[in-house]
Amino acid sequence: MDKKLKFGVIGAGGFADSRSIPAFQQAKQFSLEAVHSRSESKAAKLARKHKASKYYTDIDELVKDADIDVVYVATPVYLHEEHTIKALRQKKHVLCEKPMALDVASCRCMVDAAKEAGVQLGLHFHMRSHPGLQSIKRMIEAGNLGKVHMIRTQIHFLYPPNDTWRYKPEKGGGGVMMDVGSHCLDLLRFLGGEITQITSRMEKRMDGEADDTAIAIARYSDGKMGITENSFAIPNRENMLEIYGSKASIIGKRALGPFTDPEFRFISDSGEKIINIKWENLYTKNIKRFIDSILGKGDMPATGEDGLLNTKLLKAAYRSNNNDKTIRIDS
Repeated sequence: MDKKLKFGVIGAGGFADSRSIPAFQQAKQFSLEAVHSRSESKAAKLARKHKASKYYTDIDELVKDADIDVVYVATPVYLHEEHTIKALRQKKHVLCEKPMALDVASCRCMVDAAKEAGVQLGLHFHMRSHPGLQSIKRMIEAGNLGKVHMIRTQIHFLYPPNDTWRYKPEKGGGGVMMDVGSHCLDLLRFLGGEITQITSRMEKRMDGEADDTAIAIARYSDGKMGITENSFAIPNRENMLEIYGSKASIIGKRALGPFTDPEFRFISDSGEKIINIKWENLYTKNIKRFIDSILGKGDMPATGEDGLLNTKLLKAAYRSNNNDKTIRIDS
């Protein structure tokens, strides 16, 4: 039996508390060694709740803790580079939340730091571990849809402007496009391959500092198209995935996100059928795959390079919107 890896958490926000830490603990191969928050009371509370062995208010102390094997970085985006590199330089494997960093240069520094330290750097694009999307990817690769012409992703939900860093460009990098748009652009790459051009439009439909509604149109190297629609201003959680091919298409409802009742329909000239999916917790499954990659039992679900390329697409989307033109993606 493999030994349990001990992990430390940098960032004591709601997402780590409610989603990621429980997912790590459900993965079984991990035990929670330490948590970090600048607030001692917050760190102590989180440690008590999740039965962590210790807590820190100093990040340097956490990453130098010899008992910790893996660090999960769940701080706001503008801190990802600093916190990730601190952990990597102490020979800790790192799972970093998405999006990876505010700019491509920062992502490159993170990737280089992992290579220099000889440890693993993964990005927590948990939707890559969605059992439905993994099944659909296999169908695409097997040619069941024929030649794919278009892929469309959509994530909408109501998230009014507030003081969160997600609405502060200097901390989150943007708004809805940087936040959930990062997932959608990653899935366009995951399902469709490399993107060569992107055209985007973004709006502030509510009274916030950053974009709350956005659309991007991508062109792939083989000529097919990808579309992503994202909004914090629309109370519609259908979160669609649509893939249109020359032989058949797939329409997914509640397809993107932690829904326990996704519906995927396979549609062709001969009719429709439901694609049966055995549901699994996306966060737990992604973390298990991350662990397996550390132990040499599988590939990393999303690497540092995937995070870098995702940031390159995000920055291109913002340049497209700001300059009112299509942006070519440098290889």
